[in-house]
Amino acid sequence: MTETDLWLQKLQDEDSKVKEGAVYALGELGDTSAVEPLIIMLEDPSSDVRKSAAVALGWLKDIRAVDPLLNYLKKAQTSEFSSITYALSELKDKKAVEPLIQIALGSDSQQIRKPCIRALGKLNDKRAIIPFLEILSNKEARDFHIFTNETLDRMLDDEGIKTLIQAFDCSNDAVKWIASRKIRELSEKSYEPLIQAIKEGSGDIRKHSIITIAEMKEIKDIAFLNQFIEDETLKYYIAIAFGKRGNTRALEILIAGLTHLSAWVREHSALALGIIKERKAFDALIIALKDTEREVRAAAAFALGELKDEKAIDPLIQAMISEKGEDWYTKGAFVRETIAKALGEIGGHASKPLLAIFEESKDWNLRFIAAVALASMKNHVGINYLVRGLLQGTLFLQYACRRIIKELVKENKISPEILKKHQWSFRWE
Repeated sequence: MTETDLWLQKLQDEDSKVKEGAVYALGELGDTSAVEPLIIMLEDPSSDVRKSAAVALGWLKDIRAVDPLLNYLKKAQTSEFSSITYALSELKDKKAVEPLIQIALGSDSQQIRKPCIRALGKLNDKRAIIPFLEILSNKEARDFHIFTNETLDRMLDDEGIKTLIQAFDCSNDAVKWIASRKIRELSEKSYEPLIQAIKEGSGDIRKHSIITIAEMKEIKDIAFLNQFIEDETLKYYIAIAFGKRGNTRALEILIAGLTHLSAWVREHSALALGIIKERKAFDALIIALKDTEREVRAAAAFALGELKDEKAIDPLIQAMISEKGEDWYTKGAFVRETIAKALGEIGGHASKPLLAIFEESKDWNLRFIAAVALASMKNHVGINYLVRGLLQGTLFLQYACRRIIKELVKENKISPEILKKHQWSFRWE
């Protein structure tokens, strides 16, 4: 009698612990003659025996176990999913991909969802990429975002990048933007597939491929986009791509883009105009300071700062005052901060009205932003206020001052000696 036979006999024992030990032993022996008896163990009354049988079948790597494991998956208890999905990932049969995707998308249990995501990652089937993007776009699935993101990253080889680009054809806008962000993170690696998608694709695949290239800072050579500049659907996205590389050939389109229906086009047209620093855009950017979307207002302020025209001082200060209800610690505070930094870029006559706001305003949020602007101009009043806030302010003010000081040091607006002098204030970052 072989060792396999001895362990197979123990599968008939009434003690579930004995059966569990026998199941693991059979899996470790690697004898595929145990596959059918182990499949029978998937129906055992004991959950521990069923789980160990699934794991052992994964070790044996015999495809006869795939269908029984998938059937077990349909009726499994929550605690059993980890063992079943492990086995399916070891068997590497693509038949398991669609059922695992459906469970990963449909369950709200971490004990069920995470093992399915892990198994899909190990199977490395690109059909899982777009479902992973759907999970990342679902705010109710935040518990799974980090885990899903890490699994997705491991799947993004050359084939995975092409699948990401196909996500641009998805009806879910959030999925498109997440795919675009992931592709930008891959930078040079994703550039050639994007070019191919623009040349050979159509509709949203082409449009969002251009948008993604427009937001990629490292890419310089985009002359091939010239052939699409007359396309009414694409011209604004192409103009933005050119503008963000300092190319003025699409200046008029960018200026027109400031009134486009799409907030993304308005925002990025303004950012591109700031990069090319073209004086012709001044009046349109002043109007954009009153846009309904905060991101567009901030982009217009940035661009005006880059133009360094003192005629923008009064409109910028009025815009800064108009940003009511936007505390510096809320999402909208970056509009005021961007305006402050724009005033700092312009410098000159801006210091006088800013000092008046700082000294006279009862709105402490506005005083803080005025101090940021003054510090951006290397004005000691603003710098001293930020340092005092760093040392003596409330917890929120300390955080804001710490962040702004670090940014201004990085931009060479204030001396790095401040960081050394108050090093203890930055110790936990």
